[in-house]
Amino acid sequence: MPVERSGSAATVEAIAKRKGHERHADSGDDVYQERGLIRMESGINSGMAISLLLVEDDETTLKCLEIIIAKRYPLLPMATADNGRAGLELFQACPAAIVITDFNMPEMDGMEMTGRMRAIRPETRFIVLTGDSGGLAHRGSEDKAFIYDHFIVKPVVFETLFAAIDECLEQIGYNGCSNQ
Repeated sequence: MPVERSGSAATVEAIAKRKGHERHADSGDDVYQERGLIRMESGINSGMAISLLLVEDDETTLKCLEIIIAKRYPLLPMATADNGRAGLELFQACPAAIVITDFNMPEMDGMEMTGRMRAIRPETRFIVLTGDSGGLAHRGSEDKAFIYDHFIVKPVVFETLFAAIDECLEQIGYNGCSNQ
């Protein structure tokens, strides 16, 4: 199936419906659900080349990260997915400039998802979150497809996460998102 790259809310809704997602009203945002929580805000790619994709399988952690990141970076369009496969589908529809992902997830782990995303858009910046204190994920980093820009061990220290996001934004040449 060809990938649509337009950023209008109507296109986002059309992509989501074609993939079997349902639209739900939730505080004015466009929300789509399939196999758990998948959220696409209507601004995901509406004229801005910079966007963030957050992929985390724990629903509470996903929601917490989404709220805190949105408060810190209110102008940064964001999409979320609850597993690697859903994250890859969103990325194929609207490639993000920054991906924050859990490492251990069902359906597709962070290593496989990151490798597939990098094949689509090599310039994407990756921030990996993990409860594994570094062993498995760091060993996996020897794989050329699994290259990440930042590695953060859970529990997440938000100042560390914000510093990683700020550095990624700086590397891609955008500094107008933060609400400091």
